[in-house]
Amino acid sequence: MADDRFIPRLRSGLSGAWDENAEAWHFDGAPPGPAGLATTVLVEGIEVDVDVAEPHQIVGLWLPDVGGDARAQQLAEAVESATDAIGRLALAEDVLAGTLNPSDVAVALATIDRALASREVPHLLDAGSLAERVAAAVNAAHTNVDGLMASARPDLVADALRDLIDQRGAGGELDALVRALEDAGRERFHGARLAAAPGSAPPRQEAADLAPISHLLDIVDLDALPEGLRPDQVAARATTRCELEVRVYVSPPSGTWWVRAHHDGTVVAAAPIQPSDGGGVARILVPPAHLHHLELDITSRPGDPRPSWTYRAVGRAVRSGRRAASHRRAERDAEAERRWRECGRAWEEAGDTPRMRAAMGYSRENFPRNLGSPSLELLSRGSWSGGSLSRGPLLSDHVAE
Repeated sequence: MADDRFIPRLRSGLSGAWDENAEAWHFDGAPPGPAGLATTVLVEGIEVDVDVAEPHQIVGLWLPDVGGDARAQQLAEAVESATDAIGRLALAEDVLAGTLNPSDVAVALATIDRALASREVPHLLDAGSLAERVAAAVNAAHTNVDGLMASARPDLVADALRDLIDQRGAGGELDALVRALEDAGRERFHGARLAAAPGSAPPRQEAADLAPISHLLDIVDLDALPEGLRPDQVAARATTRCELEVRVYVSPPSGTWWVRAHHDGTVVAAAPIQPSDGGGVARILVPPAHLHHLELDITSRPGDPRPSWTYRAVGRAVRSGRRAASHRRAERDAEAERRWRECGRAWEEAGDTPRMRAAMGYSRENFPRNLGSPSLELLSRGSWSGGSLSRGPLLSDHVAE
């Protein structure tokens, strides 16, 4: 490090230092909160880390030296002046990276989210990148029509696409899709009113019509999956009192993925995932008494021990926190509270008391949506402020888990 090197001045309180080897400035703020951080890359290699629960709060900044001290100061000020848009951009890219277990429609909506957020910071994205994002969003709309129609808020998707049409300067087929989404939104509203009317309840499904299986997705460890496998591509069920079936909805590398069943820290069964119907399946026999007391993991190295308990607890905590923040932005408050408490318990298991308290604080509604609310100071090297958990939901927040 060079002690006499110029350091750009930031109003946000981030502490910065010059990294001579990387020829860049690195700034650190408060540590990320219980939902972890999301990252976006801007013009000239600038990397910005934001707190997922409070995405307008920058917790890290990497600023390469591309034009001298004056240019560095200019870029630092530009980043600080656009924290809302940068936060939304990072959240959208977080969904696209698979952190929130996105479905195809969530990915399509996050693509549109990313294009819309990009429009707010054209000075921080090169023209080619901005055009590519808009084109990707338009393509996502064309190739995921059914999913967009089935989203919780097709009217909001229509509004977003209209904004993109304005940016492109032409509508064409996208105009027709927008009109169809607007119609779907009106029908959704009308259908909700009919469903609320007396005598409109659907016929009860008889027990004989239900599939005679138990869905046991929660027993699969989703925090340490092999490379190439996302959590949303895994499902498990009990086919009998002593057989578990695990399916992956992606073609597995031949002979390289295994399912292991653990009971009290001991592997009691294991089986390779074999190709099946465009994906893969593994079936393992377990003692009936253990069926509901097992945890499954999927690994490409079946002879290796599992990751540590702390590592897995941190993964569960961050994943629950991300889901909680998404629910909160979409105003699904009951589900958000449940997920925040789940997040807090996992941080407690990981031994991280400050983040446990922060998650429980979110669950107790200590952090209202309006900006400028009081903050909760935590006994740690940083604190998480009590501002808004977002400044409005992303389109992808309206996709149920």
